[in-house]
Amino acid sequence: MPSFETGVRLLKNILIKKRSYSAFFADETDALHKAFPAKATVHTGPFGIPMLWNSARNFLEKKSFEPRQTEGIAYVHIPFCESRCLFCMFYQNPYSSEAADAYANTLIKEFELWNQRAAQNSAPIKALHFGGGMPKALEPTY
Repeated sequence: MPSFETGVRLLKNILIKKRSYSAFFADETDALHKAFPAKATVHTGPFGIPMLWNSARNFLEKKSFEPRQTEGIAYVHIPFCESRCLFCMFYQNPYSSEAADAYANTLIKEFELWNQRAAQNSAPIKALHFGGGMPKALEPTY
């Protein structure tokens, strides 16, 4: 998947150089994978610099030991969709109950792993948001 910056460049190219609004119309022939010509990843690391694998994990590990000074808001991303919405640029994975169950079990383990870190318990977390593709993918048993 292209970076956010690449997606912005593609969008500008379509809108400005080609003088076309086609970037706003989904390709319905394969909406699940390539609905929009300027699809981009928008989740990046600090200062808009993407962080992958070990660099992301090392950054999170270090930050997890730093106490927060203010109330927090937590976001849990649910990376599953039953179908691809034609307006959405965030599609990640097709939904299956097996994948959703495995993800939920991993989330629980991750919460347990990090729950004693200073970033988690130094100040209250006032809101917990579940979002992404299909938050109902997590069964009520969790």
